[in-house]
Amino acid sequence: MCQGRHHLITISINSKLGIAYCLLGIFMLFIGCAQQNDAPFELQGDDNNQSIQTEIIEDEPLVEMPPDSDRASSNKHPIILSDPVTQINVDQPYVYTAIAIDPDGDTISWSLIDQNSGLNINPLSGIIYGSNLNPGIHNIQLSVQDELGANSEQQFTLTVTQNPTIHSLAPKYTFTGYKYIYQILATSVDDTNLIYTLDTAPSGMIINEIKGKLEWENPVKGNHPVNIKVNSASGNIVNQEFALSVLDENSLLITSNPEVNAYESHPYQYKPSILSITELEKTFTLIGAAPGMEIDKFTGHIRWTPSNPGIYPVEILVVDIDGRKGNQVFEIQVRSLEDIDTEINEVLQKVFDNFVAKDINVARNFMSGEAQANYLPVFNALLPHMEEITANLDKMERVTINNTSAEYIIPRTLDNETRLYLVTFVADSEGSWKLNSL
Repeated sequence: MCQGRHHLITISINSKLGIAYCLLGIFMLFIGCAQQNDAPFELQGDDNNQSIQTEIIEDEPLVEMPPDSDRASSNKHPIILSDPVTQINVDQPYVYTAIAIDPDGDTISWSLIDQNSGLNINPLSGIIYGSNLNPGIHNIQLSVQDELGANSEQQFTLTVTQNPTIHSLAPKYTFTGYKYIYQILATSVDDTNLIYTLDTAPSGMIINEIKGKLEWENPVKGNHPVNIKVNSASGNIVNQEFALSVLDENSLLITSNPEVNAYESHPYQYKPSILSITELEKTFTLIGAAPGMEIDKFTGHIRWTPSNPGIYPVEILVVDIDGRKGNQVFEIQVRSLEDIDTEINEVLQKVFDNFVAKDINVARNFMSGEAQANYLPVFNALLPHMEEITANLDKMERVTINNTSAEYIIPRTLDNETRLYLVTFVADSEGSWKLNSL
């Protein structure tokens, strides 16, 4: 390679003579480089000739790339620069962006050697991700490799922790004059040494941080919010929140919720539950009651068969032999069976009409979750024939009905034969009827 100083060459070209001079100039240039001649070299033609100037720049020697075998032998391993995320809670998604450089500037790719942890990796970006990982310790082996096969590894353990679990239910009622005690039962899969604290509590309530025993020496009448926190050594926390009602020690409390819907000509029943500081004998009385409603004096069991639709107020009074009292006031809505029959017929008709119109999403709104799971595949398969299937249906006839379910029979005439189909409906939490089985 030429390693001389700058040499300026001017070559004038005029037809064939110019070309000859040009070739001669190039030849002399090579000679000058070989002899490291510092003098400039110049050829001139006539005044009309074009001229070419060539400048040879003195610089560092050019570096030739070694053959692949030589390059592989000198190839350097990638270097991992990032530190992994080594602990998450079971409810958290896992994300770790691995970062590495290659000293040779080669393209790198990432991989996980063990795929059993439930994690995935983007081979280009090095982002490791995963969710719903199993609690416990996972051994992770990460590899980064350049295009010539040189690789580096990063090994670490990922600990997936789990929040403690509170298994006990707090008593939500107590009485003035009696000490309130609640022993909390909690466990953790990764820590047996749990710490119990009170985040919210009425004045005077305390908790044993190690044993989890909650105490209130002198409860004050009223409703009091309580929030208990259980901490594990790994930093996971679970809360238990409840409202504690402190009652006067001279009162009785009816804790059960009455059924507030009934149907004409169908039996209605309700038996109240009583909370008291004693087990003394109690008597029950109906202060306000609908015509024909009866209550068992010693158990409080109410029995009634309403004869007419309407809204009926009810008040139960309970008294023990020491004079403690409690009461419960509520209303019962008695619905007409004709209204129920009409409502349920409309539900079934809406199911069929929407399947005939091939509007499956709307049809689903009138079906219970159980019916959707069991019958949607069937209805989907029968969509082309739904108009024919739903034709010639006679009016439904009621078999049974209560507060949560109703059974009807549909007579179906086919080829002059009458067949009976049993249809069941259920009431959802808002009291709306939905098709449940057919």
